[in-house]
Amino acid sequence: MEARGATHDVAVRRDPQPRGPAAYGAEVIGTFLLVFFICGLISISSNQALALDLAGLGLLHALILMVLVYALGVTSGAHFNPAVTLALLAIRKISPASAAVYIACQAVGAVLAALLVALLFNDIGEAVNYGAATINPDVLQDGSVGLGLIAEALGTFILMWAIMGLAVNPRGEAALAGVAIGGALG
Repeated sequence: MEARGATHDVAVRRDPQPRGPAAYGAEVIGTFLLVFFICGLISISSNQALALDLAGLGLLHALILMVLVYALGVTSGAHFNPAVTLALLAIRKISPASAAVYIACQAVGAVLAALLVALLFNDIGEAVNYGAATINPDVLQDGSVGLGLIAEALGTFILMWAIMGLAVNPRGEAALAGVAIGGALG
């Protein structure tokens, strides 16, 4: 009998060792695409004719990350975020040297994506700070930084719980990792 989830290894479970150019390139590309599409969608949504509500934006964010996890997870582990890389470093799923390169690759991908968003969506993107994280007064009534930090911490906890429970835990249902991780972001 086959172990649960053993047929569809994605994300971190199949830790590709040694990590090399393919994994590093996947982190640059994955982070670039994630940041570009999220910030680009938010920038486009600032135009009233193209506006998406928060549910629509969340669903698109979830779908983007889900596709990236399934497409690049077996190559790099689909970290796409220094917080994920640091968490995996803390539990020794990635070496310190590889973690440092991953974080550098993620920074390169994010910066390149932000520059492209600013270039492509110059006028409409400026209204929403090109998709940069801010506290939305429609979500948190008083726009409090403290409440924003609590909301971010809770969201990060849910995202990491999905990653650790499905992509890292050998007893997790790996075939569902992309859906759950994307859903946690969305």
